[in-house]
Amino acid sequence: DFLAVSFERLKLGIVLQIHNPNKEGISLAGYHARLTVETAILLDRDGEEMLVIPGESSCDYLLPINLTVSELQPVAAGKKSLSYHLSGDLRFRGESAMTLNLPIGFSGAFPLLFPPAIELEQLIVRDASIKEGVKLHVRANIFNPNDIPILIRNGRFTLTIDRVEVAE
Repeated sequence: DFLAVSFERLKLGIVLQIHNPNKEGISLAGYHARLTVETAILLDRDGEEMLVIPGESSCDYLLPINLTVSELQPVAAGKKSLSYHLSGDLRFRGESAMTLNLPIGFSGAFPLLFPPAIELEQLIVRDASIKEGVKLHVRANIFNPNDIPILIRNGRFTLTIDRVEVAE
């Protein structure tokens, strides 16, 4: 699942469904996870966890993964989505001091987001005075190159004349 996506970073949440069919409870004591995106290993980590799973029950475990656009750029050239493979193991301890390592592995793909293209269509001077400055009306076309809708908020524009920023 995507927890958050921006043009700077990608926050993924890999949900692992854990079922304990035994009568005695077990504890998730740790994990090893390796995330390969296309051909690059972007995550290779061990983690210690303390999650108790009672006997004959199930639970979900969220493995958070944070990636930056700079990490993805070398493998993303010319692509609209990236394939990934997550592998590793989960380490369990039982109430009777039994330990068990279970392998995990699955693959999929996630889409890449590209910034919108903004084209200035019209710039009209609405009012100009020495005392109040210049009031402009700007009309722009925004093109979304992605297959999914994107939310644009908190837009910030600047007016530059001869490479000098004169208004924001």
